[in-house]
Amino acid sequence: MFRKIGGMAGLGAEQIRAKFTISKKVFSPGEKVVVKVDMDNSECGKAVKSYKFKLLRMWSIPNTTQKGEGYVQEFKFEGHCCQAKAKEEGRMCEFELSIND
Repeated sequence: MFRKIGGMAGLGAEQIRAKFTISKKVFSPGEKVVVKVDMDNSECGKAVKSYKFKLLRMWSIPNTTQKGEGYVQEFKFEGHCCQAKAKEEGRMCEFELSIND
């Protein structure tokens, strides 16, 4: 993922690169999700203060054609994420999926 931050109307913006790796593709309610974050902020003069994840819940009932999607659960991580002009690799973020909606 590439993202330009700062600047005004896109002018003077600096680029940050981030790679988010999820521990697996399918999770059940109540399960713990582990996300590995590799961030390259070496081209940007501002520190990354936070990042957030949004997960889309998809469901289906076996042996039927019933399917659904659209519920988003959001997780925000704040505090030290990546200093200005630096790289940080291997930060592990963990969160638990809700059981009840």
